[in-house]
Amino acid sequence: MKTLLEITVRLLETIRIDRAAVITFDGEAHSAFFDGKIYGKGADTQIRNADGSVRLSARYVLRGRDFTGAECNIFIENSAFSGEEETHPVIYTDSAALKEWETLPLKGKIRSEKGFLKIVLFTS
Repeated sequence: MKTLLEITVRLLETIRIDRAAVITFDGEAHSAFFDGKIYGKGADTQIRNADGSVRLSARYVLRGRDFTGAECNIFIENSAFSGEEETHPVIYTDSAALKEWETLPLKGKIRSEKGFLKIVLFTS
């Protein structure tokens, strides 16, 4: 297992409408490959299905520098269903050095820590 990114997320606002919710957040990401921050705000959409399961999908852009020192952006969509232990991230980037991340089999883990969430994205 190779860790690509560790992202610290601070939850900002929750908007609920019936079976749907949008949670905005900001934060930063650090690893041996990239250092940067969430550009603007990210949004996590949560939809409660008729069977009681909840579909989660967070989308955000990281802006910072890759390991070569080049400025770059990383778009992340991280999806899961409630109760799943791993998430299913998709990445798009304008970094030539990180471009292979778009084709790697990716997984994610989310853990709650005091006052924030920690998201770890990795590949095997």
